[in-house]
Amino acid sequence: MTGSGFPDDTRGVYQFENASVLNAYDTFTKRTGISQMVRANYAYHSRYLFTFTMRRDGDSVFGKGNKYGIFPSVALGWNMEQEEFFRGWDFLDRSKLRISYSKNGNQDILSYSTLATMQEQYYLDSEGNPLPGFYPNKLADTSLTWEKTRQWNAGWDYSFLKGRISGSFDLFYTSTYDLLLDKTIPDINGVTSIRQNVGRTKSNGIEIGLSTQNIRTRNFEWNTDLTIAHSKNRIVHVGLYDENGKPADNVANKWFIGKSIHAVYGYKFDGIWQEGDDIANSHMPDARPGDIKVLDYDGDGAITPEDRHVFGSEDPKVTAGLMNTFHYKGITLSIFMYGSAGATRFTEYNNPYFEKWNIRDRAWWTPENPINTYPANRSDTNPYGVSIFGKGNNASFIRIADISLGYSFPEKLLKPVGIKRLVLFGNIKNPFLFTGYVGLDPEYKQDYNAPASRSFIFGIKLGI
Repeated sequence: MTGSGFPDDTRGVYQFENASVLNAYDTFTKRTGISQMVRANYAYHSRYLFTFTMRRDGDSVFGKGNKYGIFPSVALGWNMEQEEFFRGWDFLDRSKLRISYSKNGNQDILSYSTLATMQEQYYLDSEGNPLPGFYPNKLADTSLTWEKTRQWNAGWDYSFLKGRISGSFDLFYTSTYDLLLDKTIPDINGVTSIRQNVGRTKSNGIEIGLSTQNIRTRNFEWNTDLTIAHSKNRIVHVGLYDENGKPADNVANKWFIGKSIHAVYGYKFDGIWQEGDDIANSHMPDARPGDIKVLDYDGDGAITPEDRHVFGSEDPKVTAGLMNTFHYKGITLSIFMYGSAGATRFTEYNNPYFEKWNIRDRAWWTPENPINTYPANRSDTNPYGVSIFGKGNNASFIRIADISLGYSFPEKLLKPVGIKRLVLFGNIKNPFLFTGYVGLDPEYKQDYNAPASRSFIFGIKLGI
């Protein structure tokens, strides 16, 4: 509730009755869900393992008759080291094969997504008086139901040499269909999009985990934990088909058959036009020195819509994490780092609008500074709206995320004073980042976040 028109400025939130104008606002959202699950587990001599699960989930957010989904899963495991033919392999501690299949559902949409909604819009009558009115701002689709994902996993867990080397190896394949997406439609319908179950995507990948005890002596240990993952996703279809019945791209939403779900699409930067270039006889004869040069992708000698193409993805191709831990007597040092490679992202540093805009500080092209990274500071240097230029936007990075150092005092020093445990420790979060990315942070998908902070923590652990 808000109030205005108080007799003086001494009134506060407890004197609403003194306001000459009161406005009240309210909102109400109701959403319900229900789930049932049954699970069966079976193990034979600790060698053969079987798990079966069946879920039935319902959510009120979906349309009538489509609120429920059934999602089964089954998993098989084989502890190979329990077999007789592995008994003589003394170096083998563990070897387990796994395979599983599951079907999962996603209902991550707002309440009332299947209903048509109205938005308030005031209008004037014939005498110029304002009157309340409404117009439809969302179309209904009562057929909306669960987004579904089928996934296959196969893996191997292993351990050798009394735990000196251990880890896992996993392969996966997923297929997601009936995606919950906002489909762009012609504005002749009164709105420009509608939420529907459309399209299919698939992805596959591999993940490797490796833990090693590199050095293990009486006073010193060095352990390493490494994970590496590679995945690739592709669009199978988006609910559109050409005259031959083949899946067609949805250019308006930047969904392209066979490409990444988060594809980077558009005209590609090809440098900056310089004063010595033969611009008049080029594929951009109207350009001026300092303008952005667009790649003539199809090679027809002119810049046309056909020169737009997919030249990257916001999803990384490879991610990795590495933890090294060192123990020397009472001293423990751990260093954790991670990173990714292969992602391309837009940043506000690549904002195509220049003149009279609040932008980041950078060097611009001038006749005295004929760089090939950023154009001249004019509003007309980027007529084709190139969104990624200059040094590019490779979001690959390596981040040292955590460094911890601690010292545990020996018990023989603590026992005389009645202390069971005393540990001094220090920790640094986010100390270093190595990247060529031009932007706030390669892990952020936009620049309107608080920068990643660096923190220092010192403490004492005491047990008495």
